[in-house]
Amino acid sequence: MSLLEPIVIFPSNFDFEAERKASKSGTLEGAVAELPDGSQYPLDFVDISRMEREIGSSSQSQLQFLAKPGLIVVSAISRWMCTMAVRWAASQDVFSQLQPLPCTVRSALVANVLFPADMASAHQRGYVEDLVIQLDDNLSHRVNFIIPIRLRREIEIDAMHGTPFTAVPNLIVIPDITSECISNAVQRLALDGFFSFSKPIQSE
Repeated sequence: MSLLEPIVIFPSNFDFEAERKASKSGTLEGAVAELPDGSQYPLDFVDISRMEREIGSSSQSQLQFLAKPGLIVVSAISRWMCTMAVRWAASQDVFSQLQPLPCTVRSALVANVLFPADMASAHQRGYVEDLVIQLDDNLSHRVNFIIPIRLRREIEIDAMHGTPFTAVPNLIVIPDITSECISNAVQRLALDGFFSFSKPIQSE
């Protein structure tokens, strides 16, 4: 294992004032993770409070999910926090499941969603892991779903162990763990080219 750490390439205008504004807004876009081998991956940071405000719990909310390539959810936005989160993500092999830059963004259609047999249990837990999405290009991708309140709980627990953030490949935050919420999210994301940034798996 290399002793070198990944680095975060922040936007060129990310000075002290920009960091303060990002901390206040709860979001930071346009950063890039560069691994020791030189490969680069897009990053998108959001703090848990901003995410909760955007998604909400109302069925009338305009935003029914939150998912971006390289999404990392943190307790607060700061240069230090983002750097620590990326180092942790690299140690967990998160980037090996993503496509390095540059990526050609391609729209797709969802051919099938392989829902787990225990969706009722997943609904109660507030998350579902490694759900397989099959696209119309015959490629499959693993995705992970979680609701905001469960994600906040996970981050609060992890913070007690020195890691107040979470980075999961293809993480999609939705208001509720239901087949309808999941289907709506993946259909929209496929059309937007989200899976262009994900490494496909063997179809199951």
